[in-house]
Amino acid sequence: MSRLNGTYIRKQGDAQVVNLPLKNNTDNAHLFRLHIAGKHAGNNLYSIESLETHLPSEPALYMSVNPDNVADGIRWVDPKTVSGKAAKALLWYIVPQPCGGVALLPGLDPSYGLGFIDKNPGVNVCGRPTELIYGWVPVMNTWDITGQRDRECPPTKIPEV
Repeated sequence: MSRLNGTYIRKQGDAQVVNLPLKNNTDNAHLFRLHIAGKHAGNNLYSIESLETHLPSEPALYMSVNPDNVADGIRWVDPKTVSGKAAKALLWYIVPQPCGGVALLPGLDPSYGLGFIDKNPGVNVCGRPTELIYGWVPVMNTWDITGQRDRECPPTKIPEV
């Protein structure tokens, strides 16, 4: 869930940041599983698996950045089909933030953080890595990782930007 406006990430093409009611999500495209995938310089690296409902014969897909241009958007990749730099593009740092939440930073270039391209809470927007200017993580790039919910829990206050 976005700490900026209470929206959430959905695997929908690339990655959409939406405010659709959770009760309407029957395809599980809003659910993800985190896997510890390694360490770098004492920090854990994670892979993020989509739990979108798919046929058992289809491979599980993982969130990735474009290995040639981190800011190009999110891709969903079968980790068994990539190697080298493309395999490293599947790795993410999950960094707790001092004001709450976490930042999801691509392992290939942690000067970017998963955010989105518009701050409007009423419009579905693309989730994508955006550059972290001045070396700090703005609220637009912070997320709360929550468990699956069985009811709506809208934010009580939308933070001002």
